[in-house]
Amino acid sequence: METKRPHPRSSFRRARASGLGASLAAAAPLLLTVAAGSAAFANACTNAFADTFADTFADTFADRLQGPPFGSNTVTSAIVDVDGTPDTDEFVADLFVGERLTVDAGATAGSPLHPALILLDPSGNAAAESLSGTAPGGSSRLAPFLVPTTGRWTVRVLAADASEGAYKVRFRIVSPKSTRAVGRLGGASSLTLSHDVDAAAGSVATISLTARNGSPVRIVGISDPGGNQITTVPARTTISNARTVLSDLPLLAGTGTYRVTVGIESGAANYSLRTALQPPERPVGSATLSSAEPFLPLLAAPLAGLASQPVRIATAQVARSTLPTVYFGASQALVLRVGPGGSYVDVVPPPAPDGSVVSVALVNPDGQSAARPGYFRYVPASTPPLKAISPSAMQIYANELATFFVDTNLAAPSTGRQVTLTATNKVATFPTTITVPAGTSLGQFVVQAATISGSGLLTATAGNSVTSTITVLPARKVDLSLWRIVQANAAATFTIPPGTTLNAGGYLVVARNASRPEFEAFWGRTLGQNVVFINSAGTFPLIDGAERYVLTSPTGVVLDGQTIGLTAGMNYARVPGKPAGTTSSWTISTATTFNATPGAGPVATVALPYISEFSDVAAGGDAAYQFVEIRFDRGQ
Repeated sequence: METKRPHPRSSFRRARASGLGASLAAAAPLLLTVAAGSAAFANACTNAFADTFADTFADTFADRLQGPPFGSNTVTSAIVDVDGTPDTDEFVADLFVGERLTVDAGATAGSPLHPALILLDPSGNAAAESLSGTAPGGSSRLAPFLVPTTGRWTVRVLAADASEGAYKVRFRIVSPKSTRAVGRLGGASSLTLSHDVDAAAGSVATISLTARNGSPVRIVGISDPGGNQITTVPARTTISNARTVLSDLPLLAGTGTYRVTVGIESGAANYSLRTALQPPERPVGSATLSSAEPFLPLLAAPLAGLASQPVRIATAQVARSTLPTVYFGASQALVLRVGPGGSYVDVVPPPAPDGSVVSVALVNPDGQSAARPGYFRYVPASTPPLKAISPSAMQIYANELATFFVDTNLAAPSTGRQVTLTATNKVATFPTTITVPAGTSLGQFVVQAATISGSGLLTATAGNSVTSTITVLPARKVDLSLWRIVQANAAATFTIPPGTTLNAGGYLVVARNASRPEFEAFWGRTLGQNVVFINSAGTFPLIDGAERYVLTSPTGVVLDGQTIGLTAGMNYARVPGKPAGTTSSWTISTATTFNATPGAGPVATVALPYISEFSDVAAGGDAAYQFVEIRFDRGQ
């Protein structure tokens, strides 16, 4: 895999005042291995690494460093310069905090290579380096390195002293058996606490929660690195009074920090939380990489072309049986074909601003790659490709759909014309790209307005940009089909039937076991036409004190709640716009016909449906009239 920067090997001999070695000396943990008798070489190489990579790597790392994945495996490959350009090989893996990485690189028998290693952290900064001696058949080692940051790490293998040749590199990753956290809930402490767990995408977690000397403690939520709640359905859950074990939970939402939230309903308890991670599948065994590494020739000036118009890139040794992946900067291009012998690649550059100069990277299916910075320049077309978006302005109600058209000045080429779509203020969701069909000048797409009102600018880009203004009006109705009301304590869940909708200002009332006329008669009020009434036939709510409620989407995303705990015989009416878990957010009174207000309440402008009232009934035989109410205010 050729280097990310064309540089002569003589640069290894240049000295520099501010070297990588100085920055590495401050890093921890850091292990620097230098073969005996090579101190002078080490100093030269340290300065050379700084000169070659420290100043130049930042702008190329953002362009998606690629390479074959590593795990606990051995790879045989070679450093072979092409067309006078020094070669480097890169290997990548998603690692998480606490793992230990060991890398050994050595020249194969008879190889004159002097291998060197650089370990790059997820931000592209050198975290460790290892330099071999100058004798033929040298070796380099990154001794056990404790990973301090979760993300994609890169091991770079390169040659020193202008050497070339074959090498073998061995990787070993040792993962921690488990991590442990302790805490206290209830009493003077919070009812919930969260603990961070770093993991690589594809890891499988087993989480054990043990309460000590107190009330039961439970796992109440797990969020992914993006902050979204994840489902625990694939995991096996075992619950006893003092212990909850969540087994075999796949962490599939990316590499990063997951968060486990634990909670207690009442009382107080100390607890311990232990997380054991089974790392994702990583390469094992031995492999030999093809010597046919992709190569990009040096150019006197960048290639020039238009976004969304095919361009031919001269190459060497590019895969043909399975097309390579090509990146322009950080964006993936559309690959059309590879020429005979891998002599060229025809691609459609992704959209970018006129005048942009970006790197180009080629990645073979085995992960070997080649990249050049500043390799392609976007030029404006004599006639701008795009004419307009129609309509040029549109008002649309929240959550509803609308169709837009992109009109172009010229018919799209045989490959079609790619158009990128963006919008400000998150006013709508829509495809990020559309394709105007070949030979036509009109493309269309559908947008869905945001859930809350506002305005923003919709922009289509394909060489030039055209815009339309979207104004989102307050929602007229919301679809509650298959939303869930989850009741803690009694551990009951009510799934709202398909086809259930609320207009703005409407209510959903779920009664325990009463018809609408019976319910109205008991509470002494007539429910309006804006009230959807459901008789759960004795399944929900099941109130006997301390209940809390959560409103979720069909996929389990928490939309409102938990509410505060209910006291038997009391009615709880929400102050609109206030957080569900705060006592001051509720008007609390005895559950009498005078205090309870099913199907009514204060006017507000809260954007999403929320739990607005729930009520127990003090009289022993009247439990059938318990209810939970959901309100949709938007549009009032």
